[in-house]
Amino acid sequence: MEMIRTLPDVESKTARTFYHSIQNIRGYMQQLQRDAENLLHTLDHQSGVIDFRPLSRLLLRLKKTEWIDRICEGTYNSMIRHIRDELEERANQLESRLMRLDLSLKFPENIRLALEIIEKIESMNILENTIPILKNYRDRINEYFIKIINEVFNHIKKTFNFANKTIDHLKQELIEIEQIKNEYDTLYPARSYLRKFGYSDIDILNQKIENLRVQHDVELKEAEAEKSRMESQLDNFNITIRHYQHLTSSKIGFGIFDRLFNTIGIGVERVDIQPNEYLKQKGYLNIEIFNDTMTKVQKDYDKQLRLIEQRRTEFNNTLTHFESIIKEYDSLLASSNLISSKVIDFLQEKGQYSYELLEKTIQEKKKILTEYEKYDVIEDPPNQKFLTQIKNKLQPSLSKVIKNTKTCAHHLNGKIERVEDNRNEIREINENIEKIRIVLNEHHIMELIDKPTKEVLQNFENEINEILSKAILNAIENIKMFIEANSFLEAEQYMKNLKHAQNGLASYYTSKSVYNKIEELEIKLNCLVSDILQRYDFSDINNYSKNPPKDLITQLKK
Repeated sequence: MEMIRTLPDVESKTARTFYHSIQNIRGYMQQLQRDAENLLHTLDHQSGVIDFRPLSRLLLRLKKTEWIDRICEGTYNSMIRHIRDELEERANQLESRLMRLDLSLKFPENIRLALEIIEKIESMNILENTIPILKNYRDRINEYFIKIINEVFNHIKKTFNFANKTIDHLKQELIEIEQIKNEYDTLYPARSYLRKFGYSDIDILNQKIENLRVQHDVELKEAEAEKSRMESQLDNFNITIRHYQHLTSSKIGFGIFDRLFNTIGIGVERVDIQPNEYLKQKGYLNIEIFNDTMTKVQKDYDKQLRLIEQRRTEFNNTLTHFESIIKEYDSLLASSNLISSKVIDFLQEKGQYSYELLEKTIQEKKKILTEYEKYDVIEDPPNQKFLTQIKNKLQPSLSKVIKNTKTCAHHLNGKIERVEDNRNEIREINENIEKIRIVLNEHHIMELIDKPTKEVLQNFENEINEILSKAILNAIENIKMFIEANSFLEAEQYMKNLKHAQNGLASYYTSKSVYNKIEELEIKLNCLVSDILQRYDFSDINNYSKNPPKDLITQLKK
């Protein structure tokens, strides 16, 4: 069009109108710029979380005029640069304000200010598609905040953790009790021998042997049943091949095979039937297919025999091993009966009533130690104000992340296959899932969250997977509808969009069944040409009147 417009005969007639239109468009762009700047000025005076969606819509509208730079060089770039500079300045101010805040335990009220800064920079992420540099500021602010908060937690751990003495005391008690257990084992060699193999009691080993026998009997019964089924199948094959040979040889001399079959005791009715027809009645197109089938069954039968033998061998080896343990245990038990009273006296001297209670005490102390080492005990009153500030802001922030993620996931339902670029929604979903994973893995943070919120966090990823599964399954059904309506171009484009979204979600969305359905649909799309050729015989023009491809012609006209 530009080449046509600039033809000498045409340009003289259209130049005035063309440049008048360009001036109107520039005026429209300048109005958009003023609207964006006014909106920025209004947002500066808002408190709390700011809604940048109106500004995002203005920027997207302005972006659609980017082509004007080809005619009036620098017009669009100048306008968008001015807005970008203002937004970048605001992001830089937020970053500077955060870095000036003292987030140590001395100023717990600064946590609220820091979270407000983070909420503001997070609310600007909707502008990142038009102003990509804003993402750098958002990432730096989040990384800095996490780094500082971790430093504070480490300081709390080092300064205010009063559990150290308790932990040391528990560790010492555990060492002493385990020493008693070790000394006891030397006085009771039979039990010590059993424990070497992972059994605290002979009854446990006996039960394991019984379970092994039952399991072996069940597996062997199933394997023998499968073997019998294959043997029956092979017998039927033998009868079939004999009858086939009988029919084949009857063309040369039927009497010879009559006598042969009578000799081996198989009565064969003389039927005027072709050998291949007989095979077809049995379900085989020809003798080659029959032979291949019989060979496969024979191989499977041989494999089944080897499997049965292998299972018997494994069972016997395992049983022999267990029986050798029991034999040695019985031998040691007989020799240790002489010192049984000494064993009892030893436990009583150490303040223990039985070996079982001794083991139970060890396990309980290990569990307590694990809990102490897993969680920090923060009980110092001066820190309560600091912790309260964190709790009051942490849970609403997490709730907001969860709500925004679900909104993005729901928003994909109905558009995941229709829109070519879903990067903003997918990026936000992935980033928020990663944030929640980090929270779940930080026991310091989880300790500050109430039980209902913990449950919401733990179920969060499954809920997002369910929402995304619904969106993807709906997309698959829509693509199938296009295929059935012979709208192949739309189906292929939607499939391309869906695969692009699937790749974007690959790190966090893990539904195997849905992925399988996408693969099945992709295979179906790849086989469209062969399916069409099967539906319409294009090689014979006479078939067009009987089965004309009207639907395909209609699509081609579009």
